[in-house]
Amino acid sequence: MSNKQVSDSRINAINKEISQTNQLLTDGKLHTALDEAHRIIQAYPGFGACHRLLGATLLEFGKKEAANACFRRALELDPSDASRRLLARGLVEIGDHQEALSVLATMHEPDTATSRALRIEALAGSGRREEAETLTIKTLDERRESPSLLVAVAGYGLALDYPNLVSRLSPLLELKENSPSLTAKLKFCIGDILHQQGEHAAAFHAFGDGNRLARSASHRTPFNPDSYRKRVHSITKNFPLKVLQQDPSITPRASMSRLLMIIGAPRSGKTLLESLLTCHPEIRAGREQIPFETLLGQVEQQTGQDRNHLLATLPLETRLKSAGPYQRTLQQQGAGVHFVTDTNPANLAALGYMWASIPESRFIFVDRDPLDLGFSNYATHMPHIGTGQLGLEDLGIYLGEVQRLSAFWQKAFGDRAMRVSYEAITGDEAESVIQACLAFLGLDWHPDCALANQAPTRTTVAGDAMAGHRPDDRFIGIAKPYREWLTPMQESMRQVLSETEMDP
Repeated sequence: MSNKQVSDSRINAINKEISQTNQLLTDGKLHTALDEAHRIIQAYPGFGACHRLLGATLLEFGKKEAANACFRRALELDPSDASRRLLARGLVEIGDHQEALSVLATMHEPDTATSRALRIEALAGSGRREEAETLTIKTLDERRESPSLLVAVAGYGLALDYPNLVSRLSPLLELKENSPSLTAKLKFCIGDILHQQGEHAAAFHAFGDGNRLARSASHRTPFNPDSYRKRVHSITKNFPLKVLQQDPSITPRASMSRLLMIIGAPRSGKTLLESLLTCHPEIRAGREQIPFETLLGQVEQQTGQDRNHLLATLPLETRLKSAGPYQRTLQQQGAGVHFVTDTNPANLAALGYMWASIPESRFIFVDRDPLDLGFSNYATHMPHIGTGQLGLEDLGIYLGEVQRLSAFWQKAFGDRAMRVSYEAITGDEAESVIQACLAFLGLDWHPDCALANQAPTRTTVAGDAMAGHRPDDRFIGIAKPYREWLTPMQESMRQVLSETEMDP
């Protein structure tokens, strides 16, 4: 059945499934995305977009030839620009830059933002450096189409080692039609380039400007450090620890998936760890879960009672019922596997309630050198995380409180929790860490977990190894050149951790 033979309603349903799977890719949940892509293509083998989806997913695993076979099949079924663009992307990945240029030349609209960025990369890869530089300069001078194009082209310019890239980007910051969000993206991009060139003072200044602009462009409620500190203090002081001494473990049904909660601050390596663990066939990356904090709020509203009082007085059966919506989502996503992961940082404050309401849950805490962690957060444009972009002092408070609350939960959970570090995940002992995690979960080693079977490493400038790819240790100690400028963050973090005799 070809695209033309599918009804509009069916096309909308298929596109919705494709969109959901693409979101899994975006979130780094690669193995779950691959399962979904295979399922979708089995259901709709004559739909070109399904082959594009499977090809894009295989590309993330480094399976370039298989991906290109999917892209060629997609082009046969659906000779659209979208199919041509992805085939060109796959050809660039395997180094066939000349054929990629030929495919791009057949597009109906060959000069869109993504196509132009691909053309620059293909020109550079085919040895036509001068043409690639000319098109890079032309694009930056014209400020074409979209912020994502500017950032992508700047990245290719950096790969070309184009010496005047920053000077080409800088005038774009002054354009009156720029939004604060676009200007923030450009500032972070300039910071990345300067960082790579070893101009650390200028890079840190650019990151700071981008940080401030991102905060001014945000529509989120500003982070309130005093409120957050009071919230963490209330949890560590008032949570009824005796509930955790009354182990609520229930022997799950054979078909019942268990929760694996992976906890850490943004940029701590939790998504990387999730990606490595979900190589195991018995661990599946969960999609967006219902924040458990939301369920707690609903129960408080319905009963008019404080959550700590409820937890201390409610029988297990009632607690399980209150966690029902979360459990149903967990079981839907985990059909046929032992564990489903959740990495939602919003659930950090609710971990004790999750422990007491979800049978046989397990918790892995991920930490990272505080200086590297702070710099990675500060130097990354991430307006969509819960706290929003943070200045140095607020960032220190936030990261310090996350560390304090994580230590509280880990101590309380005993043998149902373990801790790993970013440095161990990305260092020589990475495979040993994965083995230890699997043993903690009661699972045997599986060959798919071997790092040699992971796709080639890809990393961001801020030092985050991309999910689904072999980790490495190049970004351990990345913050050392910035230590003196990170002092406000270190001081506020030290103040928080001094209350528990922890030192950043």
